[in-house]
This record gives sequence, structure tokens and C-alpha cells, in this order.
Amino acid sequence: MNIYKATSDICDTTLFSLKWNKHSFGLRLAKLREAAGISARQMSLDLGLNKNYINSIESGKNYPALEGFFNICDYLHVDPFTFFYTDDNTYQSFAYFIPLLQKLNSEEIQHVYQMVKNVTEYPSRQTKTKANRFIPTK
Repeated sequence: MNIYKATSDICDTTLFSLKWNKHSFGLRLAKLREAAGISARQMSLDLGLNKNYINSIESGKNYPALEGFFNICDYLHVDPFTFFYTDDNTYQSFAYFIPLLQKLNSEEIQHVYQMVKNVTEYPSRQTKTKANRFIPTK
């Protein structure tokens, strides 16, 4: 079972509680799609839909059905929360990072994981300067 189907009620509530409209929904989709480096036409075709489907959503003409929304999330490798989460600095980092991770083999992914784990385990990381914030202190 798709994990996103289990969160459909939460997603519906989020959509309305954040007062999203067709225009803002479309802008967010465009931003996520562009960050992934995919054209609207290609994404539509990859989803098995009309070549103008994603464009019609991004232009504010249509919303996707809930199942379509979950398919979009699956395609972009984001969960529904991430779709609606708009802390641009944080999301952009992930949006550019994920496609790079997909190119790595399992050993390389393990190395990246270990580096990220090491960085997040140091409580003083918030006080480090930008130049050395990824260098563990002893």
C-alpha cells in the first residue's frame, strides 16, 4: 500500500488550513519540479497523462485529484508535508541534493550518510562559522 494514500485526510486538511489556492499550489509544484530539473511536459508524460497536465496545474487552471497529487509527490520524491512546507532555504538544499544521491551506489550513499550523521551529532555545529561548520571539532 502506498504510504501517501494513508495520509489523504491529513493532506486534505493541510491544503485547506494553509489556505492554498490553485495559483499558489501551481507555483509550488512548478518550483519543486524545476528544482528536480524536469520539464512540465516530460513530467506529464512520465505520469502517463496528457502532455499539458502539469502545465494546467501550474498555471492555476486545475488541481490534481488526491490520487494525482500523491502520484506527483511520488514522482518528485517528496512527501505531502514537504510539498506544502515552504521554508525555501531548507527545501532547496534537499531538492538539489536528492537527485545527486540517486546517482550514487550503495557504498557511496553509506559514506554520505556517515558524514551527515557525524555533522548532526556535534551540538556545537550551530555556533560554527560557515567556513568550518562541517568540520567536526574534538
